[in-house]
Amino acid sequence: MLEGASISGFVRQMEILQALTIFFMHREMPRKVQVLVVDDDDEVSMSLKDLLELEGYAVTLAGTAPEALREAQRHRPDVILLDINLPGINGLQLARLLHEAMQRHPPRMAALSGLSPENLDVAARGAGLEAFFRKPVDMRALLAFIARSRLQ
Repeated sequence: MLEGASISGFVRQMEILQALTIFFMHREMPRKVQVLVVDDDDEVSMSLKDLLELEGYAVTLAGTAPEALREAQRHRPDVILLDINLPGINGLQLARLLHEAMQRHPPRMAALSGLSPENLDVAARGAGLEAFFRKPVDMRALLAFIARSRLQ
């Protein structure tokens, strides 16, 4: 009799484990914050990608304005980090194009540049960029900027 009781107890525990497994498998997992890094310097792009992925962000890279527009449409990033000095059109012009293309779900955008921020900061804000980060980038400040996108 004791054997039958312990077998039925074991079966009941297995049923509970199976129900919990199904519950957690079908539960909606939180979506990672999507970050698009636009920089024509592969070393900078890959470094940012590696660091941001270590922090748990999903990162997509683009090296030109056409790539950035294509990737922004494909991935709908929450945050876009733009180099100011891009081949073809500059990051400020690209920011305006991205704002037009993504009006329904506008991402937060920030400029990245090795140039002095004195005049660029005003121009960047005029182009719809919320922040300006001078290279080499202060990662704590950049991570704080990206983390605020979760709150919006």
